[in-house]
Amino acid sequence: MHQNITEDRGGTIAFSRAGLRQAQVACNALAHYNEFQIQNTVHYTVDGVYGSLAPADNQALSTGHNTITGCNVCFFALWVNNTNVLATTQGPLVDPATLAGSGALAQKVIKYPEVSANNVLIGLIKVKVGVGGSFVPRTTNFNATNITATFIDVASVPTLMQQS
Repeated sequence: MHQNITEDRGGTIAFSRAGLRQAQVACNALAHYNEFQIQNTVHYTVDGVYGSLAPADNQALSTGHNTITGCNVCFFALWVNNTNVLATTQGPLVDPATLAGSGALAQKVIKYPEVSANNVLIGLIKVKVGVGGSFVPRTTNFNATNITATFIDVASVPTLMQQS
């Protein structure tokens, strides 16, 4: 993919899995189930320069994301830059029931967030909200009622969209 290559030189890719999952460590008797954990050291390049991100728990989504309401789904992309600063971006909200068509050629797909320049994608979090539910980023737990969160380790932006 062209967005993983800068002017046909360098390259931006993760070489190892983050081991993403819901946060596990309680802090001051507070659970952090609205945050995520990176279980493994992630080795990567950003524009051809090597870096590594140490395992970390209780990592919050970035500020400024939109609330996901019932029957909608979207992806959050987890990015790291060459100074090991984590950031997240949010993809478009989609109600899978509104996607037209049927059969193999008309798959219900959810688009990924836009590529974030000078960052490497290390993972995706797919959040699907059921009827009557609501997901407020940084507030709602990933394991809350009517919320299905799927943590996906990636090396770069996948070429195929995910099915709903």
